[in-house]
Amino acid sequence: MKVFLSSDIEGTAGIVDWQQVIGPGTEYELGRRLLLAEVNAAIDGALAGGATEIVVNDSHWMMQNLPPSELHGRASYISGKHKPLYMMEGLDATFDAVFFVSYHGSVGADGSILSHTYNPSAIGEVSLNGEPVGESAIAFGGPALGLSEGGSRRQKR
Repeated sequence: MKVFLSSDIEGTAGIVDWQQVIGPGTEYELGRRLLLAEVNAAIDGALAGGATEIVVNDSHWMMQNLPPSELHGRASYISGKHKPLYMMEGLDATFDAVFFVSYHGSVGADGSILSHTYNPSAIGEVSLNGEPVGESAIAFGGPALGLSEGGSRRQKR
């Protein structure tokens, strides 16, 4: 089974402040370590579930938040901000499952720390078919096998 894993950072357990998600600095380095732990937990779970190949797309900010040599399971790593398909760069019809790890709630999501939708200075809300959605729904409209996303605002992927 081939798994595509797209990772953001603001939805990571323990992330509570913007300094933890935008570097440089000590808090950002802590945020990166927390993110790495969640991504590796998802990789370990995918492997336990039968995954044979895992591709990780770093989808936050400058898109170089994870140390490739520390990813579990010989996962492949896509990084860098110049990606035509952005958060879904590398995904094609050969994948059997898609995981969204450490995604955050959409702008205004109840109970979501650091909620936003792409650029919080420019976007107030994004709706698909009249329903507010977050970045995972914008980036990928299909069914996902795994979703770790902060926030509870009637949020549909």
